[in-house]
Amino acid sequence: MADTPPAHVQIRIAAPDPFDGSKASLTPFLRTLALSFVAYGLRTDEQKIVFTLSYMKGGLAGPWADAYTDRALHSDDWGTWEEFMTSLHSTFGDHDEEKTAQHRLDALRQGRKPAEEFFLEFDQLAQRAKYSVNHDSYLISLLEKALHPGLVDRIYAVEPLPVTYLGWKRKAIALDQLWRRREERKRVVREFWTPEKKGPERPVTKPQIEARTFGGRGQPMEVDRAKAAGLCFQCGKQGHIRRNCPEKTTEAPRPMVRARELNVKEWTGEEKMRIFEALMKEREAQNDEGQDFCRDQE
Repeated sequence: MADTPPAHVQIRIAAPDPFDGSKASLTPFLRTLALSFVAYGLRTDEQKIVFTLSYMKGGLAGPWADAYTDRALHSDDWGTWEEFMTSLHSTFGDHDEEKTAQHRLDALRQGRKPAEEFFLEFDQLAQRAKYSVNHDSYLISLLEKALHPGLVDRIYAVEPLPVTYLGWKRKAIALDQLWRRREERKRVVREFWTPEKKGPERPVTKPQIEARTFGGRGQPMEVDRAKAAGLCFQCGKQGHIRRNCPEKTTEAPRPMVRARELNVKEWTGEEKMRIFEALMKEREAQNDEGQDFCRDQE
């Protein structure tokens, strides 16, 4: 009895990006398709063609996939995978891919990218440009233009100078990593020694307290009435003024007190209570004087 083949176990992978017919995205699209065929166990030509058509959307690829699907359904023949690939490349492929890759390789620059990221793109373009084998001298000349000038200077400063493309690649990546590590440590040290910047302080608005002057007996309105009636401000009788009042006591005159602006927010609870009690006593004393004045008038 023949052994039955084991059941295929699906692998979870990312779905391919939809293909819109652009020449630059055809190769990456076919690469992700190959991974999907393995992960999903797609082995027959029909399975591969149907799966590929389902991811051809937008641009020129969408109408092309629709036309192919209509023909296959009408004739009940999906064709072979080899024929499908030939038609796909003839329609969407770059017929001068090698020359295109060569132009892109010549224009490639590292800029601010890490060396590892730069060489990933450089190696892919070199392979498509047919420069991956026996082109070390030309690839090194491209690297001297494409890598950051400071990085090229450091490679030249380290002996021995690499003579192969692989040697240049390894040296460039190692020196670039060291430089970025040093820059990160310098940044950390600089932040440690730099004092923290504080935001602008908000101006504190002090509460405005109305200033009033109190210096004698009675309230302002009572004083006005006494003045209009020709009464003494001391005893409340007519015929003389307060300065010549016979009932004038030797009590020291009460000093003029003028309220000041106070920042109430800075007071403690105990200070607020003491000031409140003092104000209440002052108010009671003023009320008593006003009542005495009224009784004198009676």
